[in-house]
Amino acid sequence: MALPDGYLRLAQRYRLDLAAGALLYEQGAQLRHFYVVLTGRVAFEVVGQSGVPGEVQTAGPGATVGVVSAFTERATSAAARATAPSTLLSIPVDDAAEAFQAAPSLAVGIIRELAGRGGGRPAAATRAAPSPTAAAAPAPSARTRAAAPLQGAFDDKTFFKDDIACPVCELTFEYLRVRASSVRPEHRDTDFRIAYLTVDPSWYALIACPRCGYASYAEDFLDVRPDELERLRAAADPAGEPRTLTGERTSDDVAAVIALALRTNETRGGGARRRAGLHHRAAWLARGLRDEGTERAHLEQTVAAYLEVFEHDSGLGPDTAIRVAYLLGDLSARLGLIDDARRWLLECTRMEGAAQQAGLLRMARERLEELRDGGKPAARSA
Repeated sequence: MALPDGYLRLAQRYRLDLAAGALLYEQGAQLRHFYVVLTGRVAFEVVGQSGVPGEVQTAGPGATVGVVSAFTERATSAAARATAPSTLLSIPVDDAAEAFQAAPSLAVGIIRELAGRGGGRPAAATRAAPSPTAAAAPAPSARTRAAAPLQGAFDDKTFFKDDIACPVCELTFEYLRVRASSVRPEHRDTDFRIAYLTVDPSWYALIACPRCGYASYAEDFLDVRPDELERLRAAADPAGEPRTLTGERTSDDVAAVIALALRTNETRGGGARRRAGLHHRAAWLARGLRDEGTERAHLEQTVAAYLEVFEHDSGLGPDTAIRVAYLLGDLSARLGLIDDARRWLLECTRMEGAAQQAGLLRMARERLEELRDGGKPAARSA
């Protein structure tokens, strides 16, 4: 695409060249520069709901990057990395007025971006791909500081602070997020649980309000319909002062926030799909602690919820249905329900579209082979 002449003039002063794979900035950085991609491409990396670092969007020529962080002094919600040899403008915030005089279209684009990001939605959202400029955290609306600051010290090489407003009680509070660069997977179990050599980012996938106990995944923390909000507010007990779960978490803290998220899901009528995922997460936690009784109880709840999803969820797409069938097979095997496990794993391999999910199809066949041999589920490389 043809870039405005003003951008090319700015390149004489603010040019930054990056090799493919070079890091532009870390997740959680507080930027003093904002960027414009002239050539090449920049990818944004976050730790997703599953705890796996991954790319959520890319920005090509003409896109601005890091704007919200640079102009609001908020930490970036994603790391930014060049995926090809790239040339950018790297403009200090202090030079913004001068840069805008040279390229007025740049000023217009940044105003539109900041206005569009003023709704307070978490920039960690990955369910719907964010815009190429969504690498920074959302711009605060009318607030300048959190009403409930984070208490206690934390390892800033592993975590960074973000803040969010609870949709139920409207408290704005700080909470910790895991830096993608700090995550080191060790192995993956057959039901997708990942064990880590470092901090387990899945322990921080849920956010819990320290005042009213509303808890949900970061991706949909603010995604609340009016009818859900009415029920949540009616059920909230701000005077209850639930445990603060916004800092570094112990295994007990993780169990507590999952319990709050299950309660939230039930109150808002979130459905079996969310319930299955939360019970599965609780089973993973128990497995890591070698608490077989608690793991089994949550796996039973997970299987029951996934069965409800498979049989009654009208919004279940073919790809997700194949994954659910696989999980019903794998989890049934973990519960010792071998006939059920074989039936669901065979169902997974025979479903329309299974051939297009080569990795999942291979895993289903491997699990069937293990069941024929009487073996236990093995860990896979992460």
